Amino acid sequence: MIVPSALTLFLGLAAAVPSPQLVAPQASEAPASVKVIGLSLLGTGCPAGTADVQIDATGELFEATFSAYEVLTGPNTRASDWRKNCKLTMNLEFDRGFQFAVMGTDMLGYAEIPDGASGFCKNTFSFTGQTSSGGIDKVDFEVALDGHYSGDFDLHADPGIFSWSPCDGSTAILNMNTQCAISPTTQDALIAVCPFQTPRGTGDEGEAEDETKADCEEWRESMREAWSKGEVAKIGKQVDHISGKLTIQFRLAWRPCPN
Repeated sequence: MIVPSALTLFLGLAAAVPSPQLVAPQASEAPASVKVIGLSLLGTGCPAGTADVQIDATGELFEATFSAYEVLTGPNTRASDWRKNCKLTMNLEFDRGFQFAVMGTDMLGYAEIPDGASGFCKNTFSFTGQTSSGGIDKVDFEVALDGHYSGDFDLHADPGIFSWSPCDGSTAILNMNTQCAISPTTQDALIAVCPFQTPRGTGDEGEAEDETKADCEEWRESMREAWSKGEVAKIGKQVDHISGKLTIQFRLAWRPCPN
């Protein structure tokens, strides 16, 4: 069976060339052991000490949380507010004889984009050492937020095209670059991402998912209320101190390496 896992990061060690697939992976089992043995971060959305990576007991689910991640434009904003990005490079160690592919991504958020402006959030995955000859350089997951846009968004996507990690060892290097931006920058606009996500590996995910939805809706309502009152400065403070975290989940599929 395909093992979907919520992954939130990247890898960082062995280089190799993954093979692309245009169809969904065949069913299989996940490795018995998966460990994060290296992690590096770079970008305006993940200053030193503001990111956290979690992996569940099965080694199938990963979750990355970035603090200091908000996008605001308009008067009294700065260039550093207009775009946020974070490149995460994560080194995974797992049982030899397996490979994995990123199957999808989830990101819940709220946006206010006026007429004449546009925004987007995008997650890009690639493997270190990957070449373009006969293969896929990267896989993008993106949501466009064109004005006039007011309300919730969910970057929930399956790429329809897959690139597998290499089969020549027990480590792999996965890079992920996440970014959100708004342009032009002269009008009041906002992109914020819900900081609440479902705890994994507890055995009661169903109840936890309901709580997460309720928490996110309460958070979104606070965003709507502040925006409707023209309290842009207040929104900035809310994003910084209440919801200024970006939590991204990624699903993985594992399979045995071909003989």
